Amino acid sequence: MYAIRSRARQTSWRASAEDSGQSRRWSGILPFHAAQQLDEEAATDGSKRGEPSPEDGSRRNEGNDVANSAKLISRPPGRPGSQVSTDRIERLTQPKRFMSRSTLEPFTIMTRFPHDITPWTQFKFVVLDSWVKLLYLATPVGFALYYINTNPIAVFCINFLAVVPSTAALGFAVDELNLHFGGFVGGLIGATAGNAVQLISSILLLKSRQIVVLKASLIGTILSNALLMTGAAFFFGGINRVEQYLNHSATTAITSILLLASLSMTLPTAFRLLTATAQKSVLKQSRGAAVILIVLYVWWLLFQLKTHSVMLREPIKKMKRRPKVELVGVGGRIHEERLLHDEDDEKEQRAPVLTITGSLIAIAISGVLVGFHGEFATNSVQGLCQQAVISQTFVGFFIFPIISYDVEALKLGVKDELPFCIALTLERCVQTALLVIPFSVLLAWILGIDEMDMDFGGFLTVALSISILLLTYEIQNAKSTWFQGLRLVKIYVVITLATFYVP
Repeated sequence: MYAIRSRARQTSWRASAEDSGQSRRWSGILPFHAAQQLDEEAATDGSKRGEPSPEDGSRRNEGNDVANSAKLISRPPGRPGSQVSTDRIERLTQPKRFMSRSTLEPFTIMTRFPHDITPWTQFKFVVLDSWVKLLYLATPVGFALYYINTNPIAVFCINFLAVVPSTAALGFAVDELNLHFGGFVGGLIGATAGNAVQLISSILLLKSRQIVVLKASLIGTILSNALLMTGAAFFFGGINRVEQYLNHSATTAITSILLLASLSMTLPTAFRLLTATAQKSVLKQSRGAAVILIVLYVWWLLFQLKTHSVMLREPIKKMKRRPKVELVGVGGRIHEERLLHDEDDEKEQRAPVLTITGSLIAIAISGVLVGFHGEFATNSVQGLCQQAVISQTFVGFFIFPIISYDVEALKLGVKDELPFCIALTLERCVQTALLVIPFSVLLAWILGIDEMDMDFGGFLTVALSISILLLTYEIQNAKSTWFQGLRLVKIYVVITLATFYVP
């Protein structure tokens, strides 16, 4: 691989503006697959020529003088006379899709560099790139409703909607930073900022001492991502496929971490229920467990991004969609589904569209908006529960986690990119269990709020433990079908329905 990379670095060329209509400059590192194919074409070209001829010599002269012909490219010394069309070069050097939120392809050529992107272009990508951003219109309305002290239901709903576009912009800006940095640094950014919205909402709920809503929202976020979003991705991705494949090493590691976190959150509740001990003892256990979980999270990042990153990103087998094939039978036309294995899904490709400065500005502004609207929404939860006659547990378990839903996980499931889908769902559960929950407990300790511990109550604790066990059972063979996804969604619906009746 290093030899291929070294040969690829030697390749550079410039196309004539008169011939191609615009000046293209290629320098630096070609993707390793492009360099390998170029070497193979050069070897084939050399073997077919045999003895050199005057025609070959003239062609070599044309290749050495690039200004005379933009369609032919001369290879560097050591491959005399080999020529490849510019269209072939352009096709081979297309940038790869940055599918992961924590990794960057090491041999990628950026087709669009940050200094070519104007502030107006970046603004359009952040604010005007989707219909969801129309909800920015709710921002001034949310401020107005809160400060005129109107109906709490209206205040909560409008400000909750106003959080959605800011959350999307925040996630987009974090992804852009990942594309710029990549590797360990990009993964660290994604791991720390991926749950920024949930961290902000947890701080706001803790500040207003709404501990019941906070605890329910933390458990609800884990279960909604582990059951609802993962199950929906399995369902929509497997509806036209016999089965889909997961990375066995990644799923085993993630489910083991979730089981360990579930045990850490179950023990304080079990200790209180079985021993009838004082709340102070449970609080001490919770704070000790919080420190251990944060240390475990640091080790998990080291394992995931550094020491075993290659193992966790091993390629998996891909299954193609089954198109319907019409057959003529005795009773007329019938449809039979046939599985095709010889085509590859087309991966989306793009390069960064925000500069590093633009990404940081977008993160800062989006974070401020999320903070304001989140505070307005959390301050109106009490009035919402009283007027709508719903429990605080249901609001925290079902409504608050909606902010953390990532529709991109469903798209990746449909494209049969389940390893990246898992990165948006189950890894978010890991972040919540190992970072957000311990952070909330330790922050409450600093603020002197003794009500915040890891005693989540009997109902939520049992729901969490059983759900993680069922999830582990469903994906233990690193395969999924649409029916498995349906079962996971069904578990979440049953738990949510039961939560509605929790006092």
